[in-house]
Amino acid sequence: MRVVVTHEGVAIEDVGDLKRFSIESSVGESLDDQLRAARAGHRTDSDHAAIEIAYIRHAVGDARDDAEWRSAFERMIDYASTKGWVTDDRRTVIGHIEAIGAS
Repeated sequence: MRVVVTHEGVAIEDVGDLKRFSIESSVGESLDDQLRAARAGHRTDSDHAAIEIAYIRHAVGDARDDAEWRSAFERMIDYASTKGWVTDDRRTVIGHIEAIGAS
């Protein structure tokens, strides 16, 4: 799963790939502003951002209606939690920011 942040907004791509989680950004320093404007999350430091789990569930579209997808997503969040990548309140999951070409 990839959270893709451009000047046009925030999108969730590769929703079926729950073996990885990344944040791809073409917006440079305005990443935090873009995430907050979409109510998707916020930047935590220069290399990471926290993405709202509720936002992911909403943004994946029809996948959220699939019981198998929901179960696999919960397993992904559970695994991320064992690595310290999920906040204690289980509201956000932390991802590494990867710069992509400008939009």
